[in-house]
Amino acid sequence: MMGLLTARIGGSLDGWDIQAQVAEAGILGRIGGELLGADLQLRYSFQEGTLNGRIGGGLIGKNLSGRLSLDSFSGRIGGEIVGHDLALRVLGELLKGHCGGGVRGFSLDLRLQGDVLSGRMGGDVIGFDVAGTLTATPFILAGAILATAYYYHKERDQRSSSSGGSG
Repeated sequence: MMGLLTARIGGSLDGWDIQAQVAEAGILGRIGGELLGADLQLRYSFQEGTLNGRIGGGLIGKNLSGRLSLDSFSGRIGGEIVGHDLALRVLGELLKGHCGGGVRGFSLDLRLQGDVLSGRMGGDVIGFDVAGTLTATPFILAGAILATAYYYHKERDQRSSSSGGSG
């Protein structure tokens, strides 16, 4: 089985692209562009109930690990100290989820109709639309990829905005 997720989170100016190839036990992909993007490398097993891997490089990146089934994922993005819990649930053609707490967290509300993926990540006011296609890939894996990409960019943007110096 070789599946593919191609999506965009956000608009043409404030968003980023995601491309991920899903093979029998692994996911390889890229979020963002060459300069401000990150590689995605995940391993999964529905039989063992696991999903884990990394987005970004060895120094600047985030880990993802947790328990996986065809309709749910429960795990953690980031480390034990600087990280957030992630919970996803597939309900038919809908995927609902939440990452982090009430203040620094975000929600996922996605819909899959045929191969067309749509929805929203973040919140109603501060958030991003999601649009893309998903072929031969379990919906729960797409949700985990999108949540990891959103989290990575959200953290990167917060780092870059808070690292600005004065004079």
